[in-house]
Amino acid sequence: MFSLAFALEGTLVVTSDLERTAFRRLCAEFMTPAAMRIAEVDVDKAFTEHRSAFEDGGEALNRVIAGAIQTATGVAVSDPCSVAARYRHIAREVAAESVAPLPGVQPLLDELRRLAVPQAILANGLSGAESRKAQSLGFEGPVLVSEDIGAKKPDPRMFAALAEALMLPAEAIWYVGSNLDVDINPAYDLGFTVVWVAPETEHELQRFDSRFHRVHRIDEVLELIKEPYTRAMLGLRYIMRSALAWRPGHFIPGVEPDTSN
Repeated sequence: MFSLAFALEGTLVVTSDLERTAFRRLCAEFMTPAAMRIAEVDVDKAFTEHRSAFEDGGEALNRVIAGAIQTATGVAVSDPCSVAARYRHIAREVAAESVAPLPGVQPLLDELRRLAVPQAILANGLSGAESRKAQSLGFEGPVLVSEDIGAKKPDPRMFAALAEALMLPAEAIWYVGSNLDVDINPAYDLGFTVVWVAPETEHELQRFDSRFHRVHRIDEVLELIKEPYTRAMLGLRYIMRSALAWRPGHFIPGVEPDTSN
C-alpha cells in the first residue's frame, strides 16, 4: 500500500501570527478600545511569556490563561477553562480569516484526490485552528493535531499516531514537511520516506541530507511518487486477482478474474 502525509503550517499553508492575534482579540473583550491601546505592551509581554502554551493548547493553556489575562488587562479571571475555550474559538476564527495555501498545494491535493491516494495531516498546535486550516484546503483525510494527541512533533508519539490513523507501517508512508528538525529528521529516523520542501537558501542547502527527497515546490511531489504509487497499485491489483482465483464466482469491479488455467 501507499499513502502520503503532510505537515501543515509552512508546508501546505501559511498563517500570519495566529496565536498572538487571537490573544489580542481575547484581551480586547476585557477592555475598552482606549484601554486596549494603552495596554498593548502588556498584552504582548503576557503573550510572549506564555507563548508555548498559547501555541500548543492543552492543559498548559488552561493553567496560564488566567494569569496572562490579568497581566495584560488587570482583570481577574474567575473561570479559566471558559476563557481558554473562548481563546480556542477566536484562534479558529483567526485561522479561517488568515490562512492561505502555499503555491502548488491545491493542484497537488486535487490530483491526489483523483488518484484516491490515502492522505493525512500531522500538525502541532491548537486542535480547532489546525483543523480549520486543513478544512480551508478541502482536505478530506485525517487531521492529527498535537493538542489532541498530547504530544508535539518531533515526539515519536506523534508519528506513531499518524501510522495508526493511516493503518500502515511507517515504510509505506511518504511524509512531506518543510522543517528539518521538527518533521524531516524525526520522520526519517522512524522509517518514513521523507520529502523536504526546502527553501533555496545557501544555509538550508548545507543542511540537505542526500537520504531525503528534496523539492522546491510541493507540487513537485507528484513526480516523485509516480513510481511508488504505480508499484503499489499494481501490487494491489495482483492481490485482488489472486483473491478472485481463490474464490471463484466472486467479482471485484475493475479487476478481471484470471481465466488462463
